[in-house]
Amino acid sequence: MFPPFKAGRVLSNRVAACLDSVGADLTYEFKELINEDISHGILTTYGVNTEFVVTQLPETAPFTVICHYDANRVSSGARALTPNIKLALPHIAPQESMHAKVYLLYHAMFLRLVVGSANLTPTDHSGMRQAIVYFDLPRRRFPHRVEHQVAAALSALMSDLGVDQSTLDFDRYDWTSIGPDVRMVVSIPGQHSTSGTVPLGHLALPHQILSEVTVQCSSVQSYPRFHQQLLDSLMLRPHGTFRVAFPSVRAVVGSAGGASYLHCKPEAAECIRAHRQSSFSDIVMKEGQPRLLSHSKLITAIEPSGDLAWVYLGSANLSAAAWGVITGQTITIRNHEAGFVFLSPNADVFEAIPYRMPPPTYQPNDVPYVEVIDDNRMVGSFDTPG
Repeated sequence: MFPPFKAGRVLSNRVAACLDSVGADLTYEFKELINEDISHGILTTYGVNTEFVVTQLPETAPFTVICHYDANRVSSGARALTPNIKLALPHIAPQESMHAKVYLLYHAMFLRLVVGSANLTPTDHSGMRQAIVYFDLPRRRFPHRVEHQVAAALSALMSDLGVDQSTLDFDRYDWTSIGPDVRMVVSIPGQHSTSGTVPLGHLALPHQILSEVTVQCSSVQSYPRFHQQLLDSLMLRPHGTFRVAFPSVRAVVGSAGGASYLHCKPEAAECIRAHRQSSFSDIVMKEGQPRLLSHSKLITAIEPSGDLAWVYLGSANLSAAAWGVITGQTITIRNHEAGFVFLSPNADVFEAIPYRMPPPTYQPNDVPYVEVIDDNRMVGSFDTPG
């Protein structure tokens, strides 16, 4: 169990033989996120394994698990897994996904807010590498009206998922422990004004001139319109470097359990070469790390001076569904997503990341683990719903 930690912390999941290069104080196990004095919790996830949830959540408090994928799903609604655990399936339109991973864990004296990349499945927590950010918000003696960017973004996300705002109880916690150098970035399915009160998708990312951007993810989609809009939103200067840190076929095959993911098409390399504005980097684990694929989603942005400008960590992969596409004054998004941006971070934010930073370039004969859709689009993924 973790003691209250106000300032925010980045951790990776603890797996066997991983502590040689990432210390125990930079890793977590799911059960450690929940202290004995928890009163209730709300958790969102794309995929859920009901046996994992029942064995990992304590019986002493009520929990609501909001998910997109459930093996027993027939329609939206809710069903009881146990007397204290309710599984909620929000209405999801075709082509939309509830992909955010947010845990609201209400304890006696604080609210623990956790945002990360892991689904509530044993595969995600023990078979892949993940990353989370968590904050502990002290409970106030008396309710106080909340005017905070993170609270506003989180409220918008939860409201769209059908969570009653009164049950969130945000006004009973001190949000000032999340400083102005941290922002929450959320995506909500639908068509939204580009000048909305809560910026959504890639519109919520910082806007400053950058010389280099690296996006690490577990699923990648690209087609020219979305790609160019993302580069414009990121304000990557002309001739700047845009990298996609995504495993090669060689890296996937060489990973633990990698053969089960092998369904890509080698001819995808030709598609990648057509996208000359992006270059792919491989995912290589630090010395002493097990050869597991990294399911985390990370964006690092570098200023022209060479300094680290900001870092994003959350649930969003590199896709139009996650970040949105603009038409006129409207941005169209298909996923629920959530993440944090750290402004002006130092290199300490990378201590818990289990793979090498910056990620190395591909070897000459490497092929990205992607699949051709047509001459202009590509998709690659090693995500698994269960």
